[in-house]
Parts: sequence; structure tokens; C-alpha cells
Amino acid sequence: MDALPFTVIDEQDAREVPAAVEGERVRLPPASLEAALGWRLEPRGLCRGLVCVPTDARPDLVSDAGVDLRTLAALLPSMTA
Repeated sequence: MDALPFTVIDEQDAREVPAAVEGERVRLPPASLEAALGWRLEPRGLCRGLVCVPTDARPDLVSDAGVDLRTLAALLPSMTA
């Protein structure tokens, strides 16, 4: 799966980052996720600043292709994918 330019909008900011698109699934490499949305993958889950969201219950969140935006949206209710 090749990385394609993908625009991610966070509040009013739009950032173009590489993403893997497969059918209706969009996966961002962890570095793109942090650059676009400020969330980083850590052993304890997804973290932004002092806030961490556990990801243990969502094994479908991360694959070799990256972080699945639809699953991420389910974990972060304020996000729409």
C-alpha cells in the first residue's frame, strides 16, 4: 500500500500528511498522526499532552500500515472520521 497525500482537519487547522488508503480505511503512520493531530502512540495508549487514552481494547487501531482513523474516531468521541 503506497502512502498518498491526505488532508486531516483538526478544529480549524488543515494539514496534509501521508496516509495509506485501502478501500474505506485510511491509516496514518504514527508520525503523521502526531504531526496532524498531536496524538502520539505510547505503550500506555494514545497520548496528547497529559491526556492518554488506553488502546488495549482496540487491537484494530494499529497495524503495519498505520493508525486507523475510523477506530481512532471511536476512541476519541470529539473526532469525526
